[in-house]
Amino acid sequence: MFNDLLGIREIEDGLGVALDVRAVHLNRLGYVHGGVTSTLVDAAFGVACRREWGASVRVVTVELSVHYLRPGKGTRLEARYAIEHAGRRIMHVRGQVTNEEGVVVASGSGVLYRLASDTAARAAE
Repeated sequence: MFNDLLGIREIEDGLGVALDVRAVHLNRLGYVHGGVTSTLVDAAFGVACRREWGASVRVVTVELSVHYLRPGKGTRLEARYAIEHAGRRIMHVRGQVTNEEGVVVASGSGVLYRLASDTAARAAE
């Protein structure tokens, strides 16, 4: 839903997400807004959870840290993930955001929690 609004989509190999940068994604300086960059990181971590635990899994991010290394410049940004640990309920993930030239603009880490099926049903109400 939110990712669709921004134009975020899963990349072909399934190891992350991508965004074709549009004017609406830019801050007043002309760079990709930091909130968009952090959303890319978080969305990539969601993909990691679905690939590891199954497509119907419900997860919430309990910790997200993003380090902005360079201004977000370019026409396409891509966030890829690497799973550091996946237990039954908790997953630790790290990732990087790069532009179309392969320049790393941000890195991040996160902890995601797998909701129990009854918890997911209550949250949807």
